[in-house]
Amino acid sequence: ETDANVYRMRLVQNIHVHDDGEVEYTFSPSSPICPIALPLILAIMDVLKTVEGISHQKVKVINFSGAEELNSILATLPASNPKN
Repeated sequence: ETDANVYRMRLVQNIHVHDDGEVEYTFSPSSPICPIALPLILAIMDVLKTVEGISHQKVKVINFSGAEELNSILATLPASNPKN
């Protein structure tokens, strides 16, 4: 709806790609009560799974009222990308 990508909107920040293929980043929804935070971060993670050379992801949710719960959910997901 904003015609801006997640990086320009600063939803994805502090991106670090390690030599072993691990990528770490933070996700900060546009609102502390963003109703689509979970589907949005899952979509971001799915896109990163298609990037060649990325073997696994670590994401931390910040600036969100349900960050603790969302981080717990994300911690239960497989860390590795299936294609790598």
